[in-house]
Amino acid sequence: MVAPPTPDTKSVALDSEDFISQMTTEKLRLAKAEMEDYLDEFEREFAISYIAGNFSANTHLCVVILRGKSDDEIRDIINEIIVLIDAEIALRRKK
Repeated sequence: MVAPPTPDTKSVALDSEDFISQMTTEKLRLAKAEMEDYLDEFEREFAISYIAGNFSANTHLCVVILRGKSDDEIRDIINEIIVLIDAEIALRRKK
């Protein structure tokens, strides 16, 4: 018998798609600029706090999971969120 796939721990803690769809366009642009700043001047704890505080319903769980990730993985998560933000902004322009 094959075991069911286990969800990625990141997807359990992050609700970025849900949060992004509820944000105003202005807030999305601000979040994108802030996240780009976090990439440029990477400070691990600030980046973790920002992601958990803005893109997760369960902030504590998200912080715990992100602290277990490497710096490169956190940068990848930030880049993934920026891509989602860009896609949402582009979608709203079409409407």
